[in-house]
Amino acid sequence: MVITEVGVEVVNKERKGPLYGYSSIVFDNELVVHDLKIISGKKRLFVAMPNRKLMGRCLNCAKKNNLESRYCSHCGVKLDRDRVICLPYGTPARLYADIVHPISSELRDHIEKLVLTEYEAELERAQQPGHISGYTRVMSV
Repeated sequence: MVITEVGVEVVNKERKGPLYGYSSIVFDNELVVHDLKIISGKKRLFVAMPNRKLMGRCLNCAKKNNLESRYCSHCGVKLDRDRVICLPYGTPARLYADIVHPISSELRDHIEKLVLTEYEAELERAQQPGHISGYTRVMSV
């Protein structure tokens, strides 16, 4: 499997805050993965894989709500805080689940290298007048 295209959208040119951009990657001109995030870590930039918030059902109306919600967004009933399994000190164990992730560390490193290289190139191109992000092109695939 070969990564045939990488698109990056820079969202934080001033580099304030942890989110610096989004990326999409295309495998073998056949499969596209959207919404990889370029995030500033403690030591360096890294690429976070797409994920979604975990949901739990309201005991009153059975509608889904984010696990971190205190009240049901449908019926307004106060939700039980014990429905989220917590680690010591009250930290929730998991609020997000991966949608896509590489199995091997080699693939993760390869993806990260390609995305961060394209991110740096996109920062350079963004300085040009009339620049259109490559992310837009990959998003339409």
